[in-house]
Amino acid sequence: RLSGRFWMSRVFVPVHLFVCFQVLSVIPTVILVFWVYRYRGGFSWNGNDQNCNWHPVLMVTGQVYFMTQAMLAYRMLPFSKRVKKFVHGCLHIGVATCSAVGLSAIFITHQNEGHSHLYSLHSWCGITAVALFMLQYLVGFSTFFFPGAAAHIRLFLRPFHVRGGLFIFGLSVATALIGINQKLQMGLGKSSNGNQTSVEYYEDMTSEGLVGNVAGFMIILLALLVFYIITEQKFHAESWNKTDLLLP
Repeated sequence: RLSGRFWMSRVFVPVHLFVCFQVLSVIPTVILVFWVYRYRGGFSWNGNDQNCNWHPVLMVTGQVYFMTQAMLAYRMLPFSKRVKKFVHGCLHIGVATCSAVGLSAIFITHQNEGHSHLYSLHSWCGITAVALFMLQYLVGFSTFFFPGAAAHIRLFLRPFHVRGGLFIFGLSVATALIGINQKLQMGLGKSSNGNQTSVEYYEDMTSEGLVGNVAGFMIILLALLVFYIITEQKFHAESWNKTDLLLP
């Protein structure tokens, strides 16, 4: 029988911040889904523009929603360190899955439409963020979960793991903002099937442009809240002290 200590521990983030975070973490994805259905023709997997629409939704879901949930699992979940560690790892599987499918969608679209790959600043930042995330995940999994490193190695690597995660998240946020702006610049002035029109342009403050801007602004607000919670000392979990780090 598992002890109560295994399952429960004190939650460190106030309820109002917890609710605010959960709401903010969902809003960008919801706005992007609305954007795609309302203005960009919805989703498909046929190698056309609708195929490309999976990319922003899945990348933001993975690199913003799942990543922030994983980052704050230790501060927001009322469970023991071992349970939080398991949830932390599982949420990062969500990041990896969404990123893999989201990247596949854009590569397939570019291939079918004859566009070059990895030519933009957005693509450079995105590939770098995903590559660093995968490296961070593999090192973190083998060090802190399975097979697990010695206690003194975990104690040494933990600050780098935390700061590395913050850096990757910051890069992911920057990539998302550049990507939203790029999609607006390239998409407005075209219909959903890619044909040129003279109906709406980004600089005309169109409704589609405003929706994209709001999605980006919500990501910025979420990032500010996450950085505040992560760096505020009073929200640090007691399971982060040196004695507890000696436990597996």
